[in-house]
Amino acid sequence: MPLTDILLQSPVANPGKFVCGAGNFEEVLAAGGHPRRLGLLFKMTSAAAGPADGVVLRWPERTTFHEMEIAIVIGRQGTEIPAAKALDYVAGYCIGLDMTMQGSEFPSFGKSFDTYGVMGPWLTTRDEITDPDCLDFSLTVNGEDRQVDNTRRLVLGIADLVEHAASVMTLHPGDVIFSGTPPRSVGPVVPGDTMHAWVEGLGAMTVAVTGGPGRRTPLDGMVP
Repeated sequence: MPLTDILLQSPVANPGKFVCGAGNFEEVLAAGGHPRRLGLLFKMTSAAAGPADGVVLRWPERTTFHEMEIAIVIGRQGTEIPAAKALDYVAGYCIGLDMTMQGSEFPSFGKSFDTYGVMGPWLTTRDEITDPDCLDFSLTVNGEDRQVDNTRRLVLGIADLVEHAASVMTLHPGDVIFSGTPPRSVGPVVPGDTMHAWVEGLGAMTVAVTGGPGRRTPLDGMVP
């Protein structure tokens, strides 16, 4: 069946939780931050989407940034998992787009709009990737390079991220850990944009950005 005839939805139909790496690139480390001190961010799992769903900017009057990452899909329950055994708990990997609306709200709020957790184009099983800590990846918006990088620049590599998350919570099959994005690589998208994401060994996906109706709840005199 030709891939062009298929609408690719999220490869994880019912994720248990979305865990997002924080400050997990060399730039943050150089500025004095460290992901083990910053902790973790979280996104509601109702944000899950696939490439065919696209990203809907429900509040297009606000600024939403793209954050392209590696999505680590857990395949086995565990907690207090040492890094040396962490990959045994991984089912596989996807490309992840951790979309985040900017603003004064709590970070989990800006990350949790519907379609703000895009994964795809499919699940690549762990055995197909020899070294997840050495993968080239890129993101373009309307053909313009926004991210060109490699996972070797992660402060906490894939196994270390699993260890980090499992040190404070039990991981279950279907949980997803987003690896984190370097600050230099985030940027805004607007309705009508097209994002194209590629990761070595994981494939590529094209994701359309559309606009929603705008904020419908009262602001009680606040400036949006």
